[in-house]
Amino acid sequence: MLERQRLAEECARLMVQEFIEDFRIARQKTAAKFGISNQRDLPTNSEIEIALQNYQRLFQKQDHLYALRKTAISAMQLFKKFQPRLVGKILIGTANPHSAVNLHLFTDNPEEIAFFLIDHKIPYQLVERQYIGISKPYPCYQFIAGNHEVTLTIFNLSEIRQAPSDPISGKPMRRANLATVSALLS
Repeated sequence: MLERQRLAEECARLMVQEFIEDFRIARQKTAAKFGISNQRDLPTNSEIEIALQNYQRLFQKQDHLYALRKTAISAMQLFKKFQPRLVGKILIGTANPHSAVNLHLFTDNPEEIAFFLIDHKIPYQLVERQYIGISKPYPCYQFIAGNHEVTLTIFNLSEIRQAPSDPISGKPMRRANLATVSALLS
Protein backbone atom coordinates (compact mmCIF):
# COMPACT_ATOMS: atom_id res chain seq x y z
CA MET A 1 0.00 0.00 0.00
CA LEU A 2 1.10 3.55 -0.73
CA GLU A 3 2.15 5.72 2.15
CA ARG A 4 -0.13 8.58 3.26
CA GLN A 5 2.39 11.24 2.17
CA ARG A 6 2.33 9.94 -1.41
CA LEU A 7 -1.48 9.84 -1.34
CA ALA A 8 -1.59 13.41 0.00
CA GLU A 9 0.74 14.49 -2.82
CA GLU A 10 -1.56 12.85 -5.38
CA CYS A 11 -4.59 14.62 -3.88
CA ALA A 12 -2.68 17.92 -4.07
CA ARG A 13 -1.69 17.30 -7.70
CA LEU A 14 -5.31 16.59 -8.62
CA MET A 15 -6.54 19.69 -6.79
CA VAL A 16 -4.09 21.92 -8.66
CA GLN A 17 -4.31 20.38 -12.12
CA GLU A 18 -8.09 19.85 -12.13
CA PHE A 19 -8.99 22.96 -10.07
CA ILE A 20 -10.65 20.83 -7.39
CA GLU A 21 -11.63 22.88 -4.34
CA ASP A 22 -13.06 20.04 -2.23
CA PHE A 23 -10.63 17.81 -0.34
CA ARG A 24 -13.23 15.01 -0.25
CA ILE A 25 -13.43 14.89 -4.06
CA ALA A 26 -9.63 14.80 -4.37
CA ARG A 27 -9.53 11.94 -1.83
CA GLN A 28 -12.22 10.02 -3.71
CA LYS A 29 -10.38 10.35 -7.03
CA THR A 30 -7.11 9.28 -5.42
CA ALA A 31 -8.79 6.31 -3.74
CA ALA A 32 -10.31 5.24 -7.05
CA LYS A 33 -6.99 5.63 -8.90
CA PHE A 34 -5.09 3.47 -6.41
CA GLY A 35 -7.91 1.06 -5.51
CA ILE A 36 -8.12 2.10 -1.86
CA SER A 37 -11.36 1.19 -0.15
CA ASN A 38 -10.57 1.93 3.50
CA GLN A 39 -11.05 5.66 4.18
CA ARG A 40 -8.69 5.46 7.17
CA ASP A 41 -5.82 4.81 4.76
CA LEU A 42 -6.37 8.17 3.06
CA PRO A 43 -4.72 11.45 4.13
CA THR A 44 -6.50 14.02 6.28
CA ASN A 45 -7.40 17.51 5.05
CA SER A 46 -4.42 18.90 6.98
CA GLU A 47 -2.03 16.44 5.34
CA ILE A 48 -3.40 17.33 1.90
CA GLU A 49 -3.15 21.05 2.62
CA ILE A 50 0.56 20.72 3.48
CA ALA A 51 1.15 18.72 0.30
CA LEU A 52 -0.81 21.33 -1.66
CA GLN A 53 1.37 24.16 -0.34
CA ASN A 54 4.52 22.20 -1.22
CA TYR A 55 3.24 21.30 -4.68
CA GLN A 56 2.35 24.88 -5.53
CA ARG A 57 5.71 26.20 -4.29
CA LEU A 58 7.57 23.65 -6.41
CA PHE A 59 5.57 23.44 -9.61
CA GLN A 60 3.57 26.62 -10.06
CA LYS A 61 4.26 30.23 -10.63
CA GLN A 62 2.64 32.19 -7.86
CA ASP A 63 1.49 35.05 -10.14
CA HIS A 64 -2.17 34.24 -9.50
CA LEU A 65 -1.63 34.30 -5.72
CA TYR A 66 -0.01 37.73 -5.97
CA ALA A 67 -2.93 39.02 -8.09
CA LEU A 68 -5.50 37.57 -5.68
CA ARG A 69 -3.75 39.14 -2.69
CA LYS A 70 -3.64 42.50 -4.52
CA THR A 71 -7.40 42.21 -5.08
CA ALA A 72 -7.83 41.32 -1.40
CA ILE A 73 -5.88 44.42 -0.36
CA SER A 74 -7.98 46.64 -2.63
CA ALA A 75 -11.20 45.19 -1.23
CA MET A 76 -9.92 45.48 2.34
CA GLN A 77 -9.08 49.14 1.76
CA LEU A 78 -12.55 49.77 0.34
CA PHE A 79 -14.26 48.06 3.30
CA LYS A 80 -11.81 49.31 5.97
CA LYS A 81 -14.56 50.76 8.16
CA PHE A 82 -15.82 47.17 8.67
CA GLN A 83 -12.41 45.93 9.96
CA PRO A 84 -11.90 43.35 7.16
CA ARG A 85 -9.94 40.16 7.67
CA LEU A 86 -8.68 37.91 4.87
CA VAL A 87 -9.33 34.20 5.40
CA GLY A 88 -8.93 30.98 3.46
CA LYS A 89 -6.76 29.77 0.62
CA ILE A 90 -5.43 33.16 -0.45
CA LEU A 91 -4.14 33.85 3.05
CA ILE A 92 -2.71 30.34 3.48
CA GLY A 93 -1.18 30.29 0.00
CA THR A 94 -3.06 27.35 -1.54
CA ALA A 95 -5.33 29.38 -3.84
CA ASN A 96 -5.70 28.50 -7.49
CA PRO A 97 -6.40 31.10 -10.21
CA HIS A 98 -10.16 30.57 -9.75
CA SER A 99 -10.25 30.95 -5.95
CA ALA A 100 -12.47 33.64 -4.47
CA VAL A 101 -11.17 36.37 -2.20
CA ASN A 102 -12.84 35.65 1.16
CA LEU A 103 -13.13 38.48 3.65
CA HIS A 104 -14.76 38.61 7.06
CA LEU A 105 -16.37 41.99 7.83
CA PHE A 106 -17.68 43.14 11.20
CA THR A 107 -20.78 45.22 11.90
CA ASP A 108 -23.80 45.00 14.14
CA ASN A 109 -26.00 45.97 11.18
CA PRO A 110 -25.47 43.57 8.21
CA GLU A 111 -27.72 45.69 5.99
CA GLU A 112 -25.09 48.42 6.26
CA ILE A 113 -22.92 46.33 3.91
CA ALA A 114 -25.71 46.18 1.31
CA PHE A 115 -26.14 49.97 1.48
CA PHE A 116 -22.38 50.41 1.17
CA LEU A 117 -22.30 48.20 -1.95
CA ILE A 118 -25.25 50.04 -3.47
CA ASP A 119 -23.69 53.44 -2.72
CA HIS A 120 -20.51 52.30 -4.49
CA LYS A 121 -22.54 50.88 -7.43
CA ILE A 122 -21.23 47.35 -6.88
CA PRO A 123 -23.69 44.71 -8.06
CA TYR A 124 -23.81 41.81 -5.63
CA GLN A 125 -25.52 38.57 -4.80
CA LEU A 126 -26.65 37.80 -1.25
CA VAL A 127 -26.17 34.23 -0.01
CA GLU A 128 -25.71 32.59 3.39
CA ARG A 129 -22.77 30.66 4.80
CA GLN A 130 -22.91 28.08 7.56
CA TYR A 131 -19.89 27.26 9.69
CA ILE A 132 -19.24 23.95 11.41
CA GLY A 133 -20.32 24.05 15.04
CA ILE A 134 -22.29 27.30 14.68
CA SER A 135 -26.04 27.02 14.36
CA LYS A 136 -26.77 30.41 12.82
CA PRO A 137 -26.14 31.23 9.15
CA TYR A 138 -24.05 34.28 8.23
CA PRO A 139 -24.99 36.67 5.41
CA CYS A 140 -22.49 36.81 2.54
CA TYR A 141 -22.28 39.35 -0.23
CA GLN A 142 -20.60 38.15 -3.42
CA PHE A 143 -19.42 40.34 -6.28
CA ILE A 144 -16.76 40.49 -8.98
CA ALA A 145 -13.76 42.79 -8.63
CA GLY A 146 -11.76 42.87 -11.85
CA ASN A 147 -11.25 39.19 -12.70
CA HIS A 148 -11.82 37.86 -9.20
CA GLU A 149 -14.82 36.86 -7.15
CA VAL A 150 -15.00 38.46 -3.71
CA THR A 151 -17.09 37.03 -0.88
CA LEU A 152 -17.82 39.14 2.19
CA THR A 153 -19.04 37.16 5.19
CA ILE A 154 -20.66 39.40 7.79
CA PHE A 155 -20.08 38.91 11.52
CA ASN A 156 -21.22 40.88 14.55
CA LEU A 157 -18.63 43.25 16.01
CA SER A 158 -18.37 41.04 19.09
CA GLU A 159 -17.16 38.12 16.90
CA ILE A 160 -13.96 39.81 15.70
CA ARG A 161 -11.84 37.86 18.20
CA GLN A 162 -13.86 34.65 17.86
CA ALA A 163 -13.08 33.04 14.50
CA PRO A 164 -15.19 30.09 13.35
CA SER A 165 -13.55 26.68 13.10
CA ASP A 166 -11.38 26.02 10.08
CA PRO A 167 -13.00 23.18 8.08
CA ILE A 168 -9.57 21.63 7.48
CA SER A 169 -7.94 21.67 10.90
CA GLY A 170 -10.92 22.21 13.22
CA LYS A 171 -8.91 24.96 14.97
CA PRO A 172 -10.00 28.62 14.88
CA MET A 173 -9.74 29.97 11.35
CA ARG A 174 -6.71 32.14 10.59
CA ARG A 175 -7.64 35.75 9.88
CA ALA A 176 -5.32 38.50 8.64
CA ASN A 177 -5.82 42.25 8.79
CA LEU A 178 -4.76 44.68 6.06
CA ALA A 179 -1.25 45.21 7.45
CA THR A 180 -0.60 41.46 7.57
CA VAL A 181 -1.86 40.89 4.02
CA SER A 182 0.21 43.84 2.76
CA ALA A 183 3.28 42.29 4.38
CA LEU A 184 2.63 39.04 2.45
CA LEU A 185 3.23 40.94 -0.80
CA SER A 186 6.56 42.36 0.39
